[in-house]
Formats: sequence, C-alpha cells, structure tokens
Amino acid sequence: MVVIANSLAREHVVATRTLQILAFALADAGHAVVRFGWPGEAGSGDREPGGKLVQELFAALDAVADFAHGLSPDAPVDIVGLRLGALVTEAWTRSRAGGVDRQILWDPPASGRQWLRGASTMYRLTTESTDPLKVIDPPAGGFQTPGRLFGAAEAGELAELRYAPLYPDTSVRTQVLVRPGARRAGSGMRPANVEVIEVSGQENFIDQSPALAQTPWATIELIRDSLDRAVSHPLADFLPVDEAVVAHLDVDGVSRPVTEAIVEIDGKYGVLTTSNVPVERTAMTFPGGLEPDDGPGGLWMTLARQLAPSGVATLRLDLTSHGESVTYVTVKEPPEGHLASHIDDAEAGFDWLVQRFGRGPCLVGLCVGAWVAAHLAQRRRTPLLVLVNQVVWFNNLTSLPAWISRQENVADSGTPKELEASGVKQLLKERAPYMVWLVLARRNKANAPEPLLRRVGACGTRIRVLLSGRDERSWLGQRGACAERRMRRAGIDLEVVVDPWLDHSLFNEAGRQSALRRIIRMILQGPE
Repeated sequence: MVVIANSLAREHVVATRTLQILAFALADAGHAVVRFGWPGEAGSGDREPGGKLVQELFAALDAVADFAHGLSPDAPVDIVGLRLGALVTEAWTRSRAGGVDRQILWDPPASGRQWLRGASTMYRLTTESTDPLKVIDPPAGGFQTPGRLFGAAEAGELAELRYAPLYPDTSVRTQVLVRPGARRAGSGMRPANVEVIEVSGQENFIDQSPALAQTPWATIELIRDSLDRAVSHPLADFLPVDEAVVAHLDVDGVSRPVTEAIVEIDGKYGVLTTSNVPVERTAMTFPGGLEPDDGPGGLWMTLARQLAPSGVATLRLDLTSHGESVTYVTVKEPPEGHLASHIDDAEAGFDWLVQRFGRGPCLVGLCVGAWVAAHLAQRRRTPLLVLVNQVVWFNNLTSLPAWISRQENVADSGTPKELEASGVKQLLKERAPYMVWLVLARRNKANAPEPLLRRVGACGTRIRVLLSGRDERSWLGQRGACAERRMRRAGIDLEVVVDPWLDHSLFNEAGRQSALRRIIRMILQGPE
C-alpha cells in the first residue's frame, strides 16, 4: 500500500499529472495507491477559519494512513511526499511511531520558510508581474503562491518546519531524492535507514514555471523500482464514495447542503455538483490545458459549490488525457491541449446534462478550456458562453505552418493535403497573422474571435468575454474591439469585460475571487 502526498498550493501544476502517472506505475507493479487532497486543496473543500494548519495536515496524514492500514492490515504502508508534502511527511513521521514503514522524500526543501519564499517567487513569475495587474500583497508575514494565499499565522507554522531526517529512530526506512550536487541532503552522518539518491532532470520539474515544467520520468521509474515488489494481500471490500454532502452554504439565512457525485460519461469521469433545491440551470466548466481539473486554488470546485444552492447543477468533466480520464500514462509527452476529442467529450457531457435535467448547460472555459467551450457552442445551443482569457495563441508566423500541418487534430478540419491545396501556406507568407486567422476561422479551421463568435451568437447565445490586462492587449492586437462593435451592430449579445485584477491563469487570489463573482453574476442574472 502506497500513500502519495502532493505538495501544497499546486506549486507545480504538472505535479498533479506526475503523481497520477506515478500512482498508475505503482499500481502496475502490484501496489495499491491512495492519492488524496490536503485540507483546502483539490476537492477537499475549504479549511475551517482560524484552524492550526500543521495540525490539520498531520491529522490528514493520520486519517489517510489509518485508511491505508484498514484496506489491508497485513500489508506495509509506504508514503511518497513531494516538496512541501515531503517536509510535512517527514515531520509527521517523526511524531508518529509506526505510522508508515517507509517514506520517500522527494526534493524536500530545507525548511517551510524556504519553500514559501521559493513558491512566492514562482507566483510572481507565473502571474507575469510586469503586466498592468492589480495585486494585493499578502498581510505582513504572509505569502502568496500560485493558487493559494498563506496568511501570517499559516506561514509562521510552515516556517517552523525543518528538514531533519537524520534522527536516531531507525524504525522507518527513508529515501531522499535530491538533485545532483545537493550537498545539504548528502552531507553529515546518516543512520543506516536513510538513503540519499541523486536523480537528474529534477530542475526541469521543480525549478520551472508550470507552463515549462516536464514530467520527471526517471524519478517515477526510480520510485517504482525502489519499492519492494508488492506481495499479494487481500484488500478489504472497498467502494469509493460516489455521492456525498461536501459542504453547507448559507443562502438568505438558510443552510443548504451541497452534494457532489462521481459520474461516468462515455468512459470519462466527472463530478456533478447539486443542492437540495430544484435545478433551474445547468453549467459545464472547462479548465485551462495545464491546470488540474479543480483549477488553481480549487477555482472550478468553488464555483460549482457556490452555484449549487441557487439551483445550478454543474458538471466538471475530465476530458480525454486530463484529470482522471487518463489515456497518456505510458506516453512520455505532455497531453495535447487542442484535441478534437475534447470537443467530442464535452459534447457527450452536454447531452448527458440535457437528458438528466432537460436543459442545455451554460459553458464556462478558461484559456484552452474557452477554446473547447466555444467550439462546443457551435455544435450545441447553449444559453450562455463565458470565455475567460480566450486568446489566439498562434500569432507568430513562424509557428503557424507546423500547427497547420496537424490540422487533422482540429474539429471539422480538412486533411493536410486539402489544406495545402487551399493556399493557406501562401497566405502565411503574404498576410499579417490576424488576416491569416480570419481566413482559417471562416473555413472553420481555427479559433479567431470574430468568425467563431458570430456563428455562436447567431444561435441566440449570450456571449461574455472576461479578459485580464495581458489578454486585453492580445484582444486589441487582433482587432477584437472592432470585431466586438461589428457583432453588436449585427445583434449578437456580446459583452467584453476587462478586469485588472485578473492574471491569465488566475493564480492571483484577488483575480480568482473577482472572476468567481463575475461568472456567478453572469450565470444567475441572465435569462434561461
């Protein structure tokens, strides 16, 4: 039995995929694996205000370790902790005799304070702080990391954590995975139960922004091979909870339960969020290509739970190669973010909601997710399309030809030979990027704002475009303001909103909260 403890704050978005791949690799080797969300992370909901963070983290590990022991009492329990998750795991192991048999500490920082400073720096990089973005600095003593804000009290607790696996207790076997040349981890006296292993390639995983980080396959294989080969142990009867009350929210002074259910749609997995009120609207959310299915800081989970008591049933469906709908476990390349299959997946989810609730959902997407939502809106009529930071990504002439050669991956496109005959490559040589994109979009082969939104708006769909400052510049550079005026004159219900609090990926706490408020108003205030 293996327990996997992620880092906190989704500091490396690719870590979600990496640990998922690790879990499947260990399962293939005969291990049972438990992945879990820390309090306040992933699908675990909000923490209680004023709680002691480290105590809650230790309590979470207590609960998961007890759960693992309960599944197969005779099987050993190992735990793999990543970054801050490794630091918390090591401190918890020192305080809990007999909690686990082995711990693997993956790139543990020297202290919680060091991790906070590094993650805060990464936040500044990923939110593109040179742009005209309004940022609320955390309170004195606090830190903001990608997708999570740590207050002064929480930061103070984490700062007290120290990396100290060189203790005399030899009851727990310990492996420490470090980058080559990490003298801190390899120096000094070590008891026989502690092994330090240098693994190359970690800098491409740990020291990169989420957009550039790479899955460390060598580390995954090392962990898989270093664990004892699993011995067959009978597992206790176990079925995952597929429906549960996850929160209670006050609406006009009335406490409403929020229920989430795991659903399967054409082999893809998702979460349906509802409450105990009649369903008046439905919605689907589509995250960006790199972010976890719950978004930075639980963005999409929070949106769904806040909408439920107002009569909105929300489906968060994992598209092919994303989230739990895995198809890439043995492929050593990042999953493609612009697949026609994603639109097919979304269409199946759309039809499932119509069949269950009798109404088509509002569609909300961020970045690449907005691309999927907009193209789905061409296939299925939706009352509302919300596009958050939708941009035309390939606005560099040198990058277009290679992309066009892969047009068979895009919905409703022709073959490469047909595209060659269409004269597209000649246009690439002669025209500005915007004009190229207009031509492609009018042939329904690309995502340029005006032709795409004209087709959607002609069906009576309300269209709301929510942009950060950086994305507004892209919109204006692609003559989006002129297109907006033309579409509105044509009677299309289109509104473009620029929010200076937003960063593109919504890692900024203020941006996430502002986006949530705006999206909720867009869904609840509009006509059905």
